[in-house]
Formats: sequence, C-alpha cells, structure tokens
Amino acid sequence: MDERRAAPRRHLYYYSRVFDENTQQMAGRLVDLTTKGMMIVSEKPVDSETTFKFKLFLPKSIEGKKTLIVEARSRWSKQAVNPDLYDNGFQLLNVTPDSAQTIRSLIQTSSFNY
Repeated sequence: MDERRAAPRRHLYYYSRVFDENTQQMAGRLVDLTTKGMMIVSEKPVDSETTFKFKLFLPKSIEGKKTLIVEARSRWSKQAVNPDLYDNGFQLLNVTPDSAQTIRSLIQTSSFNY
C-alpha cells in the first residue's frame, strides 16, 4: 500500500475502545490516530467507503471529556498480523476545532514518541 496520508500516524500505547454510535456495538480498538484519520483493529473486516459515527472512550479525561464522537469513512481493511483480527483504516470527516484539539491532546499524552 502506498503512503498517501496527510499526517504521519501516531501509534497509541493505550488501545481505546471504539463503539459504533448507530448500533451501540463495539467496533474495535483504536490503534493509531491523527487529526485526519485513524486505524481500528476489529474482529471483522469493514466495507470500504462506509461512513460511521464512532464514540471513542478516552484513556483519561482530556479537555474535560471522557469520550469523543467522530464521523469517519472507511478507506481500507486488511487481515492483521493476528489472523483473527482486521486492521481498518478510516478518514475522519467534519472534524471540529474542538475535536481536533482533543485528538492532538490524546496523541501528545498517549502515543509513542519516535
């Protein structure tokens, strides 16, 4: 896969739970994040070009919030290193300045620095 992302991925050391707001089901665990996109590891692949509304449970209160709601479009899905799981890439849509600040704070406090 060629590298087309606008911002470098930041791998998180805390894999936050991510829920689909429409079904109230767990969609997977957040693995990496930027203000432009994210990757979720899940037990099932996700169809490309599907739009979701996700609730991310933050590892600690950030900007006074314990959760973050984001709209995202699935871009790709592939089997993970663990054959029982799938890596799913999403483009974030309509990110508000407030949500972008929360994402930046999460990256700063919960990502590997390399």
